[in-house]
Amino acid sequence: MAMNFAFVEGKYNGSSLTVLGRNPVFDAVREMPVVGGIGLFRFAHGDSSSAVTAAQERLQHSSSKVRRVSS
Repeated sequence: MAMNFAFVEGKYNGSSLTVLGRNPVFDAVREMPVVGGIGLFRFAHGDSSSAVTAAQERLQHSSSKVRRVSS
């Protein structure tokens, strides 16, 4: 899975983080690496976690959290 988190206002406006890794969908919490970024997050690395917090028929709510980022 590849995800880009783009920031569009405030201190991080114009910056983004890139998360890239395996997404084992049946695991309750999935960990994926932060592999880079642009702007204030240039050369970022760290890890993130993702979990489904609620599921209703065809609608799923998920949350992602970046835990550590070093640049």
